[in-house]
Amino acid sequence: MSEEIVKFSKVTKSFGNIKALNKIDFSIEQGNIYGLLGHNGAGKTTIIRLIGGILEADSGNISVFGKQPIKYGGVIRKNIGVLSDNTGLYESLSAVDNLRYYGLMYKIPKDILDKRIENYLQQFDMLEVKNNPIKEFSSGMKKKIGIIRAIIHEPKLLLLDEASNGLDPVSLNGFHKILEELVKTENIAIVFCSHNLDEVKKICKHVTIIKQGRNIFSSDINSMINKTEHFSIKILMLQKVSSFKEKLIMHFNRLNIKDYEFGENSIEINMNSLNEINDVINVVIQCGINIYEVSSEIFDLEKIYCKLDRSNGL
Repeated sequence: MSEEIVKFSKVTKSFGNIKALNKIDFSIEQGNIYGLLGHNGAGKTTIIRLIGGILEADSGNISVFGKQPIKYGGVIRKNIGVLSDNTGLYESLSAVDNLRYYGLMYKIPKDILDKRIENYLQQFDMLEVKNNPIKEFSSGMKKKIGIIRAIIHEPKLLLLDEASNGLDPVSLNGFHKILEELVKTENIAIVFCSHNLDEVKKICKHVTIIKQGRNIFSSDINSMINKTEHFSIKILMLQKVSSFKEKLIMHFNRLNIKDYEFGENSIEINMNSLNEINDVINVVIQCGINIYEVSSEIFDLEKIYCKLDRSNGL
């Protein structure tokens, strides 16, 4: 069984009249990537700051590595890596000097540090510009160096707050591989705050959704997939749907399919069983519609999120 390295019990935190967290329960086990979701202002960043001992809770209990973060913040932060929108880099220094500076702060031996820096710069395709000052970098390039800074000391817990914003697809894929490798080889835990639900679904093993400081949903991704009650397909056609709408509705009623939406040249259908897909496609063909693409989605995190959004008033 994995060790629980972060535990929140009935934690409350307010800023004036604004209650950022409202008796929240939240836990993290080692060896997992956790997706922490919610609208801006939901309380995600407050959770991250409480974990690091930057803020003190008004009430409730917080344990990080078995210690109280507000009391043992210095010890805890040595084993935590953090990256938010602010990369925390010195603009006048080169990329490699920034990384050496932060690495030496963590007292990483110089030979190990230089090798580690070289490896990470290579993975992020940044070796050729390692001696260039940060002020010459694009926002995406700065984010790459910021990510390396956050993991240079190989922390036990990595807190990422919109950390992948600004990365191109190749760098994003490399970033995901590094996170997965850290979890696999070092058995660390990662808290991943993002509004990109496709990215969360791709790399996270567990999802927690926060609303107005409350944990309204928490589940293992595999459990969510297994419990999915419907599937969806989207059919793109060469003709306009309007010419066939009446026939399609008649056939859908016969098949007891009620959850569908027509576009100008598309039909999106939610169904209860994968067995219904063949029936739907046969009906579309019988109506004389020329299909040029059919896509399916068995597990749609965005739909789950939006459903919770509506039902919980997010």
